[in-house]
Amino acid sequence: MINLLFRVLILFFFINYTSFLFASQNKIIAKVGEKIVTSYELKNKIKTSLLLSNQKFNQENINKIKGQALFTLVNLKLKQIEIKKFNLDLENANIQNQLSSISSNDIPGLKTKFRENDISFDLFNEELKTEFTWQKLVISLYNEKVDINENDIIEQIKKLRENQLNIEEYKISEIELFVDSGSNKKEIVNFISNYIKKFGFENAATKYSISSSATKKGDLGWVNTKALSKEVFGILSNMEIGDISKPIKSNNSLLFLKLADKRKKKLSDNELKFYKENLIAQKKNELFNLYSKSHISKLKNNTLIEYK
Repeated sequence: MINLLFRVLILFFFINYTSFLFASQNKIIAKVGEKIVTSYELKNKIKTSLLLSNQKFNQENINKIKGQALFTLVNLKLKQIEIKKFNLDLENANIQNQLSSISSNDIPGLKTKFRENDISFDLFNEELKTEFTWQKLVISLYNEKVDINENDIIEQIKKLRENQLNIEEYKISEIELFVDSGSNKKEIVNFISNYIKKFGFENAATKYSISSSATKKGDLGWVNTKALSKEVFGILSNMEIGDISKPIKSNNSLLFLKLADKRKKKLSDNELKFYKENLIAQKKNELFNLYSKSHISKLKNNTLIEYK
């Protein structure tokens, strides 16, 4: 009887001690409306960013990325809350293509790296699903507001055909950094500039950028110059291949652009239709990105966010 009681007490102690250890290692660090951000999620996000940017898991790197990682997680929770309101299922269709791009067509190898470094691949996969679903939601909410003047585009195409002009495209990458009113912008600019010099633009984008393009090392692909804003085109047109722009200031962010390549080409009659559709898609994508940022800002203003 005494032995049985002793075993029960040991079992009770073990269960409670294990629960205590787990609780101490996985604390709530922020509340975002009905959602929470845990220390485990933050640790996983930091380690994921370091892994994808080929950086060492040391305290110095962890401290540098911690604030940006928390900012991203808060945004992620806001997006998940909004997605739930509209009863949308998380998007799966584009995940494999995205994972193939991130892993250089070696998804099993990427999963192995996550496992070897004790990082949850499921949390990373869930984040990708949320981002794709968020894009889908933004498109459905703002599609009617995205008004592209197709007549202007048709006129551009007509001039190209009549004058046999070349179209010009830029291959661009970006790093977008969050800054608030209390941030030392000069210090942030110096830090990210030094980091780029030491580790490269792509690693900096993966590690620090708050843009969804961070999962693609900041790569925006080939962009038609006609789809760029006047400000951005003015900056890029004066850059040489490989140059990185000075920070472009927006409301709560700083944007760095890298010009990876330039190209010009003449369009055949068969390519003109594709050119028109591609140009319209690029202009729409730019507007949807603006609406996405605006919508997140509204959600932050209307959601109780508490940091523990």
